Amino acid sequence: MPIVAGPVVPAEPVDADDIVVLVAPAGRDAEFTAFVRAATPALTRTAWLLCGDVHQADELVQSALVRTYLAWPRARERDPLAYARVVYVEQRETHEIPVQPTIEMAGCVAWESC
Repeated sequence: MPIVAGPVVPAEPVDADDIVVLVAPAGRDAEFTAFVRAATPALTRTAWLLCGDVHQADELVQSALVRTYLAWPRARERDPLAYARVVYVEQRETHEIPVQPTIEMAGCVAWESC
């Protein structure tokens, strides 16, 4: 069973027993990897502010990065960080992740006078 690697439409006919591996352009992956390294801290902070839980924030960021990668050609044209933030705000709203109404900071509670 040979493995066929290459673009979406192979140049030669593919048999039923062949395994087709779709290969993304190397530049796309390198560019997206650089974006992930640079944007993950900011995305995580904003996600935490949205839901107030570290684990839920990590889940939001990971799923937003997956959707951003899938839409990378479109997302990179403008502002990929803004695209990813819009994605996880939409996900938080659709999955009904609760928002923590108060955040304790240095002994006082935000939204109330200290």
